[in-house]
Amino acid sequence: MHFAGFAAIAVYLAFTAASIALFPGSFGPFNHWLSDLGNSNFNPKGAILYNAGMTLTGFALVPFFISLKRWETPELHRKRTFTVSRVTGFLCAFGLMFAGVFSEDYVIEHQVA
Repeated sequence: MHFAGFAAIAVYLAFTAASIALFPGSFGPFNHWLSDLGNSNFNPKGAILYNAGMTLTGFALVPFFISLKRWETPELHRKRTFTVSRVTGFLCAFGLMFAGVFSEDYVIEHQVA
């Protein structure tokens, strides 16, 4: 199950690269946010790919965090640390899934300036 972490990285990179390829004009970190790739106003052809990639990445992370169970030890402080890490990981994976489902199209933009 530990290969799920590598799968999550590969899925995210593949879908992000495809979304960048479909982005109208040039896409760069100095001009855009990553979430612009998932906004259909900015990226009409590639937004669905970016959002699908985020959702699939979140799904791939769930078995990865499940697989961390085998690294637990009987020591109480390490067991607590692993439990907190796994719970936080699950929450982040679900957050990533929901960020793909409810993209920037559905909420107020989060740009600062």
